[in-house]
Amino acid sequence: MGCDYYTQSCIVVCYLDENNVQKKEAISETRPEAHWIYDNPEEDSDDDDDTKGKKWTIYKKNTIQDCHNKKMLYENDAWVKDTYKTKYHDEIVKALPNDIKILNVYKKTYAYERE
Repeated sequence: MGCDYYTQSCIVVCYLDENNVQKKEAISETRPEAHWIYDNPEEDSDDDDDTKGKKWTIYKKNTIQDCHNKKMLYENDAWVKDTYKTKYHDEIVKALPNDIKILNVYKKTYAYERE
């Protein structure tokens, strides 16, 4: 049986290049992870048949929407945690040019429905 939805995340770096132009670049995108919804909102429901099918669709849409978020890793010229620096700094240095000023770094997580 297939999954209900997938989640995926990437590291996004906002920076100023050598011409002081603000740019945004996504690096290190993860591969999709499959997720299943185990709750059944239609159980013990006394709704008619037309309403039952809509409850599942609305519940799945809300679950997928809850998976969208941004987690700030670097802002105000400092890493939020020291562990973020050890984990992501080398990767950012390899992926971007040397003469830039980093404004912020965040981890963007998003979800999408299985086709």
